[in-house]
Amino acid sequence: METTTDRRLFDTDPTGASLSRERADRDSWRVLRIQSEFVAGFDALSDVSGAVTGFGSARTPRESAEYAQGVKLGAALAAAGYAVTTGGGPGSMEAANKGACEVGGQVTRFPIVLLGTAYWGGLIDWITTTMAVEGTVCAQDLSLLHVTDSVDETIAIIAESAAQRAGHAKTAR
Repeated sequence: METTTDRRLFDTDPTGASLSRERADRDSWRVLRIQSEFVAGFDALSDVSGAVTGFGSARTPRESAEYAQGVKLGAALAAAGYAVTTGGGPGSMEAANKGACEVGGQVTRFPIVLLGTAYWGGLIDWITTTMAVEGTVCAQDLSLLHVTDSVDETIAIIAESAAQRAGHAKTAR
């Protein structure tokens, strides 16, 4: 059975001898490989000025309507001049955003566009009836949420936000 690199890293040899030596030989080189991946990533993104990140399930079937809509959205974003990135989750991304915010960096307000009203409706209900009531989100947070079934509306919301940020950046100089 083939295993992942992380699994092999944490697997143990009952004697402890050969695996320990193998780790000593490869771990220092692994650090350099990881560093080279960071460098390659920074180089690849160095010319990106405006980007939109898309979040969604990794299990969306290719033959589904949601998949087709995602393809359409990605094409429309690229045609509108935005770099399209994907990924997701809290953790390190949340930490990076928090750090940037604490030193007065980049993005402080941006729209959150949820494409698919039927799909996202339950989440929006929960946000407004639970989170807002408990005070874990505020009216200003809720104003950032946009739920639509329209790719064109999604692009318009993103473009308007980018134009507002660009105007704010010019007046701040």
